[in-house]
Amino acid sequence: MKMSLNIWIACWLVASAVFPVSIALAGQTGSGTGPTPTVEIQSWEPQELLVKFHDEAPPSGKERIHRRNHSTLVKRFNRLNVDHIHIPEGRSLEVAMEDYEADPAVEYVEPNFRIYADGHKPVVPPSDPDFQKQWYLNNTGQSGGTAEADIDVLRAWKKSTGDERVIVAVIDSGVDYTHEDLKANMWVNRLEIPDNGLDDDQNGYVDDVYGIDTYGHTSNPDDTLGHGTHIAGVIGASGDNAVGVTGINWNVQILACRFLGPWGFGSVSGAVECLEYAKALYDRGENIVVTNNSWGFSGYSQLLYDVVSRQPEILLVAAAGNSGRDNDTVPYFPASLSLPNVIGVASTDHNDQKAPSSSFGRWSVHIGAPGVDIFSTLPAYTHWGASYYGYLSGTSMATPQVSGLAALLKADKKHRSWAEIRNLILAGGEPVSAIEEITITGARLNVYGSLICKHSRFFSPLNIPRSTVPGEAVTLSALNIECEDPGPSVRVETNDGELIELKDDGLWPDLAAHDGLFSAEWVPRGTVSTLRFFSLDGLEETVFLP
Repeated sequence: MKMSLNIWIACWLVASAVFPVSIALAGQTGSGTGPTPTVEIQSWEPQELLVKFHDEAPPSGKERIHRRNHSTLVKRFNRLNVDHIHIPEGRSLEVAMEDYEADPAVEYVEPNFRIYADGHKPVVPPSDPDFQKQWYLNNTGQSGGTAEADIDVLRAWKKSTGDERVIVAVIDSGVDYTHEDLKANMWVNRLEIPDNGLDDDQNGYVDDVYGIDTYGHTSNPDDTLGHGTHIAGVIGASGDNAVGVTGINWNVQILACRFLGPWGFGSVSGAVECLEYAKALYDRGENIVVTNNSWGFSGYSQLLYDVVSRQPEILLVAAAGNSGRDNDTVPYFPASLSLPNVIGVASTDHNDQKAPSSSFGRWSVHIGAPGVDIFSTLPAYTHWGASYYGYLSGTSMATPQVSGLAALLKADKKHRSWAEIRNLILAGGEPVSAIEEITITGARLNVYGSLICKHSRFFSPLNIPRSTVPGEAVTLSALNIECEDPGPSVRVETNDGELIELKDDGLWPDLAAHDGLFSAEWVPRGTVSTLRFFSLDGLEETVFLP
């Protein structure tokens, strides 16, 4: 049976199996430094074929077809009647293969497949020319930083590069959905007929093909600021396409919802409308895994809390803010919302230090991710005068790396729940001393660590009362997980010997069953100075109350 190179490729692929809202807007365009990677993973040896001749084919027939293709004999397997040949550079391997296949002397022809030892396929950068500027994905010290102070995505791409069926909602200033590096990964509303002036899917929005604009009250979420486009590129710029940069997901769908205007501010109502839009799409069957929220404000909104609490199936990843303050003392929303589906993100630099401007919080900010000099996509013209690509800094840029990992985890195993994804993100992080005492996990995002997580335990108190008043109820909670799974039961012992059992049963005040977050309401009998949180398998942490 003769088979074309295209069919061989297909077979190989199958076999390989707000008031106003304050946002982080900082950074300038520029050029990166460091060598451009030139190594490339090959599925077969370049310009080489294995040609099987019919047993009755005369030697003259073999030489004739080799001469016609200007082929060089590398090795002859006489007993098998197979020639290993090299095709000259510049000649298409597919054309040569078709010519050999058409010759009556040839029984079949196939590429000389390259074979890798299991588990030892080389870790190779994608073909995107500006990948070397993306130090946060692969830090070799090219920006003057510390090698490996990155999110370890190269090794993760051996396991998954994303899935076009997974959707990330970018709630921001919109997205340039025509960008050369984003257009292939934009979510498209298949139930809407573009530009016909009708609400075809009857969801309340006319021609919402790529999403909506709640700032301008239209269905065109194009980006007039650049902030949202930059974030979208971090999550899902098309990967290994020899264009620009790569996202954490080479394949994904970016749903754009614009609520921030051209001056970088919006309102709670606009953000809420975006969240409700995403939830409505989720309810109709769209595979929305996470909303990215690289914005925030210091005023508490009960409406925002209510909206997020009523869409527990969708993770909400949010920026910790760029004021450099402690969010435990001055909360920053939505990152500080005390809800199980919320992840707050701080910013680190290329030396694994906390970014000076990044806010933090031992009990309120979950994890760190690189957020300094992040190179990604931008519209042709932006607030920063950039063109198509550029550098920005802030927790705004750290946040989409967490959202990108959430999408990658869903792509890796489509049945993963929001809780399993959240737990893997937190349990798979890499401990970093600079944020050890000022974030919940004390870790910087590690994509590979989350994807291959095994037996990684994480335990930490979460909801801590600032003070206790005898007879006045407070809620206590602790996260106890082993990779994606909940850990054993958690109890709390007060300094006067009282024991409180925290539960993970989904009954108030516990908000979600079996997600690894254990909670209980507690009424102090007297003044309490210490709370010792401990799990039944020996992990513990003592909290000293003010």
